[in-house]
Amino acid sequence: MSALAGMFRLLMRRDRLLAVSLCAVYAAVLLWLMRLLPFWLDEVTQLAATTQPTFGAFLAYHRHNAGGVPLGYLLQFWLIATFGLSFVTARLPSAIASLLACLALAQLGREAGIRSRTVLLAVFMILPIQLRYAVECRNYSHGLLFAIVATWCLVRLDRAPGAGRGLLYALAVAAGFYSQGFAAFIQPGQVLSLAVMRRWRSFAYAAAACALALLSFLPWYLWTKSGWQQTINALALHFEASPHVVLVLLREISGDGWAASLPLVAGAVYGFRRMERRMGLLLASGILSGVVLGFATDYAYHYFFAVRQFIFVVPALVLLAVHGLLESRRSLVWAALALLFLGGALAKNYTYFSRPHEDVAAAARLLRDTASQGSCLAFVPSDDPGMYALFEPAVEQHRCAWPPTAAFLAFAYNLHSAEADQRNTLAALDAAGYRPVGQRQAGGTTVILFRRRQ
Repeated sequence: MSALAGMFRLLMRRDRLLAVSLCAVYAAVLLWLMRLLPFWLDEVTQLAATTQPTFGAFLAYHRHNAGGVPLGYLLQFWLIATFGLSFVTARLPSAIASLLACLALAQLGREAGIRSRTVLLAVFMILPIQLRYAVECRNYSHGLLFAIVATWCLVRLDRAPGAGRGLLYALAVAAGFYSQGFAAFIQPGQVLSLAVMRRWRSFAYAAAACALALLSFLPWYLWTKSGWQQTINALALHFEASPHVVLVLLREISGDGWAASLPLVAGAVYGFRRMERRMGLLLASGILSGVVLGFATDYAYHYFFAVRQFIFVVPALVLLAVHGLLESRRSLVWAALALLFLGGALAKNYTYFSRPHEDVAAAARLLRDTASQGSCLAFVPSDDPGMYALFEPAVEQHRCAWPPTAAFLAFAYNLHSAEADQRNTLAALDAAGYRPVGQRQAGGTTVILFRRRQ
């Protein structure tokens, strides 16, 4: 027995060393990837908030930034204000949050009885939906971090209920609310699982902690609610209630499609059956809660569905699936599923980071050069020219008066411009006496050059 115990301790030390080494390699990969891709529209939308000239303007921006909460933006705001806008200052906060999420997941995996933290971290790191947001200047990695930390705090609270651990759990849930609101949606299900298992003392502390976290978020929500709703209405992007949406969520939850999602979900189902009941029920309840509350929020606010809103259930799926993999005795089936997941995830990551991407900065340079040659700039009415002005301020100074009277005009639209608005603007230019004389493209933006008929 002592020999077996010594061998187990040796394996654990080796696993810990491998996990630390893997995190070091992952950090280097993130530093490389964050410089690889240009900024695209969603990133520029966040940069509009974090490049505000003052902290007061930064906070005020979120009043009309639908779902915008400040915590996930703060480090980015400070870095850009201090060192200027660059790929590093914009994307480093997400990379740091992702790396910390890996460390937190390793600790949660230990609490959940996962035998190999190295395997757990490897699956989490290569998961396409996780890796993508680890190197984008968005706040999803921040929310993911606090979703994991909150679950870890809850597990520890359940093992030894007390006011101190309850307060730590409340702080973690509140950080989730203030990093990305959907991140906190997994907590109600996890807390209710304690009641299902009749762990009443743990449930009382956890429910009180969640209530405290919600109360801390209430002032921000009341201050921003009307502005959020105005923005959602202006976007005219509405939630479509359909069984197809659930199918899309299942297919895309890995960020890849069925090749990676099917093994992940199938593994999670099997892992739930093999995991210790208390932990398995807590993780599964969090997944169910995150999905149900996510859909309910989209429906209530008439907001469009996006798979990234549900990224916060991914750690629980990974924990369950890895547990199933490590505990399975059906080696051939699991080997096939593991290979399918590995191939799908790596292929998706390679494709995503190697294919051409939208480049708002390159498009802004094209508009600047076009304006310098004597053309005023016209845009689709529903587009925000400020996305280009973030990189080239001169773009705003060369906007056309409307209706236009300039002899030369350049009309710009991008991959996200509403087609109806494009057609209406082109028809208005034709009616005003303009004829197209050329076309240019850069970074996903098309510029049509017009000359006014004499």
